[in-house]
Amino acid sequence: MELEKLIGKIAATKNSKRIGRITRIERLPHLLTKKTVPYVFIFVQQFMKKDALVPLLADKILKVEGNYVWFDILKKDFDKKVKFHRLKNRGNFADHDKFLDFTANVRKEYLALNISPALRKQERRRGKKIIFESCSFLIS
Repeated sequence: MELEKLIGKIAATKNSKRIGRITRIERLPHLLTKKTVPYVFIFVQQFMKKDALVPLLADKILKVEGNYVWFDILKKDFDKKVKFHRLKNRGNFADHDKFLDFTANVRKEYLALNISPALRKQERRRGKKIIFESCSFLIS
């Protein structure tokens, strides 16, 4: 089957839910094998949301009839891909692990800076300085 003939047709899931229009076909490296395989790019437009261009493997094509192309994917799985590609194309997409490290560091610093008054009073009575591992400064 010639994949170039699919350009301009309407893409649908295996349950016949419309997901978008096919705009282009490219050969990209596969995520696991790194061999170039054909991908079908689907242009998704939704009301009050940014447009997204989502690639799907051409191997997932079930059938082609008239102006429609059916893919072996569910609507909820495709929506997850759309959400991921919208975030990725936004420009400020953060890696999840880096984000978790950042929030953990912020939490430690916040706790170090905002010690309860009762704790501060106890430490002053003892005459000790409070030292935190996550901070490089001393709080007295």
